[in-house]
Amino acid sequence: MNLSFFKYPMTMEENRTLKVTISCIAVLEFSIIFSSIKYNISNVVHGILLSVLLNIIFISSIFFIRLYELYICFSADYILYVIEEGDTLLNLSYRFLPECNPWLTIDFIKKKNLLKRDVLCGDKILIPTRK
Repeated sequence: MNLSFFKYPMTMEENRTLKVTISCIAVLEFSIIFSSIKYNISNVVHGILLSVLLNIIFISSIFFIRLYELYICFSADYILYVIEEGDTLLNLSYRFLPECNPWLTIDFIKKKNLLKRDVLCGDKILIPTRK
């Protein structure tokens, strides 16, 4: 199950974090609903508001993480790199800008270098790196 937001696929770590967060929020919401039914709590509105607040925090955190990744890519310095045997854009993105989603970094590399094909040994490309 790939729970991808925005344009770029998520890494395995992002996918796992997202699934755990959704599970925790779901468990909390169910516990609020069941305890309000079991104990006939009249303050169900407080539980619903808490649930809505948690969902807003969760969604905004995903948005701000992606926004931070875009900031890193846009503010990165670029170095000239000569492609060596065994290099792929994926391993280069992990090596030079590990803070970002590698697919986002690959997209930046392709756009910066106007790449329409795979990179070949000896190609010179600009790669984003941290300042």
